[in-house]
Amino acid sequence: MGRSVSEDKLMQIMEKADVSGTGTLSYDEYVKFINDNTVDINLLRVQLQEAFMKYDKTRTGDLNIEEMKQALASVGQPLSEKEIRDLMEQADANQDGKIDVNG
Repeated sequence: MGRSVSEDKLMQIMEKADVSGTGTLSYDEYVKFINDNTVDINLLRVQLQEAFMKYDKTRTGDLNIEEMKQALASVGQPLSEKEIRDLMEQADANQDGKIDVNG
């Protein structure tokens, strides 16, 4: 999946997925684990758009830096001004100083 997983995390995953307790995953256990831990991308997209629009106070379909600052703080991710500017710069596809709901 392109991510490194610690030994502890891997053991937690195995304990959760290895329902039979054999120390190995059967095909059925693997499929069930994947199905139980897969994100519905369409549902996620809708949820993200709804969350995005919650913070789009101007109802323009984009977030400016002040709206982004409020959104991050409200979900427990207060960042410094520089961190927010860096985030905005990375996410601002058309370089207009705002993050567009449609990318």
